[in-house]
Order: sequence, then C-alpha cells, then structure tokens
Amino acid sequence: MNKGSPIILVHFMCQQINCVRDKEGEVVEGAVDDIRGNFYVAAFQREFDDMDGVLKWRIVDFMLNGSQPYV
Repeated sequence: MNKGSPIILVHFMCQQINCVRDKEGEVVEGAVDDIRGNFYVAAFQREFDDMDGVLKWRIVDFMLNGSQPYV
C-alpha cells in the first residue's frame, strides 16, 4: 500500500444460496431455498511485474460488507 499506486474499490452484490450440508446430505445450516444478497467490497491496486515487465492488477483487500434475505 505504500507504493503510491491508486487503489480502486469495487462494491458488488451477488445472490448466494445459504445452505450447508453434512456428509449424509442433511441440511445443518440455512435452507435449500434461503437465497441471500451478499454485498462485497474488493480493493484493487496495480503493481509492476519485474518478470514480465508489465503492470498487473492485484487484489489488496476483500471483505463481506453485509447480507440480507433476497426476496
């Protein structure tokens, strides 16, 4: 982060099914129809790759920013 390159933040939402099953296939958390809208934030920064001699994007941070039932 101290390289001085700009950091771009991306905020996005994706729909995910909140269902965890055990080895036998039984639901232990959530439900098969529990669809949630999960909000994430990702921070990208460009860095110079000495091997290839090009600038590449790197994810410097990624976090869940909230979740709500998706109706």
